[in-house]
Amino acid sequence: MKKTIAITALIFIYGLAFSQVTSDKIVAATVLDGDTIPYLGLREVTIVSWRPFRNASEEQAHRRLVNNVRFVYPYAKVASAKMRHYDNLSASAKNRRERNKISKRAEEEIKAQFENDIRNMTQSQGILLIKLIDREGGKSSYEIISATRGKFRAVFWQSFSYFWGIDLKEQYDPSGKDKEIETIVNLIDAGLI
Repeated sequence: MKKTIAITALIFIYGLAFSQVTSDKIVAATVLDGDTIPYLGLREVTIVSWRPFRNASEEQAHRRLVNNVRFVYPYAKVASAKMRHYDNLSASAKNRRERNKISKRAEEEIKAQFENDIRNMTQSQGILLIKLIDREGGKSSYEIISATRGKFRAVFWQSFSYFWGIDLKEQYDPSGKDKEIETIVNLIDAGLI
């Protein structure tokens, strides 16, 4: 008996919700076999389920990764925007000398703006920054240095960074080893974390 009352109440509420259309509220509808069927657009829902952690240290490492990505991601976005800006400027340059001036000016501007912040980053944050710059710009850090400052400097910085366990030629792999970073970035973009 309770089920019948509940079902009847739901049908009644459903009927009330869609039966009264006032002049200030118009509900989108479609006609199917002579029946007018209202439809409403729903917001996109993102369901996130983190993988279960085996122990507390694994959970702590994940939280550290989330915090590091949240810290570094804005720098990667700004670097990508500046890179696109300076790529457009150097593409419109008349000769190699003008391109070199633009490149030098870009380097000085970026140093002045971000040098202190980048120097204070941890090694893991630096590695994340390199990966996220590749993600945002579509070029590895080695390719960027090689294009802007020359092959010799690119080889020098690759050798120097490789000594510290960082590979500037490493490509961002969103479906492979960088899948967890990609998930975190997507959650940041969606405003969920």
